[in-house]
Amino acid sequence: MPTLPPPRTLDPDGHYACLGIEPAAAQPQIAAAFRARARILHPDVPRTGNAEAFVRLKRAYDVLSHPDQRAAYDRKAAEAKVAAARAAEARAAEAKTAATRAAAATAAGAKAHRPRPAGATADTARAAGATAAGTTAAGATAAGPTAAGANDAADAPASAVPHRKPAITLRDLGRLRMPGLSGVPVAVWVGMAAVLGFGTLETVDHLRSPPKKAEAGIRPNAPRIAPLSPSAHRAVLYGPAPVHLAGTPNVYITPGTEPAVLWRWNPAHKVMQRMADLPNFSSVQALRLDRQNGMVEVQVTDRITGFIAADRAAPGDVRAARRAYCGYNAGPAPEDGELLEKRASGNGTLTLDNHGPQPAVVKLRDPAGAVALSVFLGPGSHTEVGGVPNGTYHPEFAIGELWSRACNGFTAEAQMGRLKQPVTVPGQNHVVLTPDSGDPAWSEISEQAFEQE
Repeated sequence: MPTLPPPRTLDPDGHYACLGIEPAAAQPQIAAAFRARARILHPDVPRTGNAEAFVRLKRAYDVLSHPDQRAAYDRKAAEAKVAAARAAEARAAEAKTAATRAAAATAAGAKAHRPRPAGATADTARAAGATAAGTTAAGATAAGPTAAGANDAADAPASAVPHRKPAITLRDLGRLRMPGLSGVPVAVWVGMAAVLGFGTLETVDHLRSPPKKAEAGIRPNAPRIAPLSPSAHRAVLYGPAPVHLAGTPNVYITPGTEPAVLWRWNPAHKVMQRMADLPNFSSVQALRLDRQNGMVEVQVTDRITGFIAADRAAPGDVRAARRAYCGYNAGPAPEDGELLEKRASGNGTLTLDNHGPQPAVVKLRDPAGAVALSVFLGPGSHTEVGGVPNGTYHPEFAIGELWSRACNGFTAEAQMGRLKQPVTVPGQNHVVLTPDSGDPAWSEISEQAFEQE
């Protein structure tokens, strides 16, 4: 029989196992494990999304990321471990007591059925024979063995064979008499008849009644959860959105397990007081470096300044911070022909060809400017997209490297454009991308215009 692995007494509710970390993991490891798994299990992620697993992952992260809740959870694990040890000791004591009682019972039974020695009876008979003969030695010699043999034959079976209960034969079973039904009270018969009749009526009524139909008043088993907004979705996957403080940004906050703390100097008490938390990749204007405490003074408002840790500040403007944010939260690389976004369905088909040596993404915008669908194309690929609603669309495309799911754009060598002629579904529904920047069939657009949803 295969042995089962020992239970994780340090993880009673499975929170550490859900995040794939050990109970001794530090806070940075917990945050990194949650983000890595959230990018795969979030319900909006194609193919790998799992709402139930994501809710379980979020619950484990909420407990382990909070210091007080994690400490309480670890204490709960320790109490469970002590209780399991005490239960094991109790079971071992009970097993030992049962074994002792069984051994004592076995010894008592063996002592009760032990046979009597036959030699004592023979010796007594020999002594009696010798006294009775008295005068003749030969007679005593002859009578002694004879008496001993008679006594051995009489006593040996009685002492060697234990007492047994007589077995019950078929003849004895035939003599047994079963109690008759005439002795059952009338009240018992009436009660049995009432129960049988009621059960029969309920069975017939259940079989004849039609099945219940689903009604609006019947509440579903699972609670209804409103879908996340785009901003809330990004906050779950990639953390809080970066912010831009006053002034001309020349540094941004480097990524870390926790937001950077913005401090304010209190001259009255001569201490640093916490003002706020700055999310990763937030842009600020650095004024000077205080080498005594390793802090950088930054512009908060037109009249207020603050301080951040120097090891969390990297040189770069807003655009550099944006590229760093997109590259850090790029996510898994899309597959060739993967639908990155689709907001409507229909019966039309769209054919896409990428003749360039770099990956590309094609977006179809309706006349109102909203994105109907977005498709990823590998270098030199040919893809047919089904389920496109009928209508007229304005195709836009981006060519570059390292597609970022967080920013919906390429982070390196990006080139964006829009086809001058719209496509119609059904009808002219073939889009061809060429690497020639001088192609008159399309016009160049900005990165912000392409990333707009």
